[in-house]
Amino acid sequence: MTTTTLISEWLEKNGGPRKFAQGDNSDFLALRRYLEKHGYRINGHRYHYIVSKGKFRRQFERRGLTKFVDELRVAEGLPPILARAS
Repeated sequence: MTTTTLISEWLEKNGGPRKFAQGDNSDFLALRRYLEKHGYRINGHRYHYIVSKGKFRRQFERRGLTKFVDELRVAEGLPPILARAS
């Protein structure tokens, strides 16, 4: 298989690469800004994070925090930060 063939097959299967706005990434500070923009508070110590909003309160590890942000992003119509396994 040639590189061109592989690229064409991938584009047919996936429709192209995901596109993000500047500053959208999985960095902790970017996740914090995103959550704060939506009214959430986030506190963390080492690898455990507590996200709260009103009576909502949940504890996450790093990957769980990113998955939570992805759920909010998808509900908004934005692409998820984490790549999904095929």
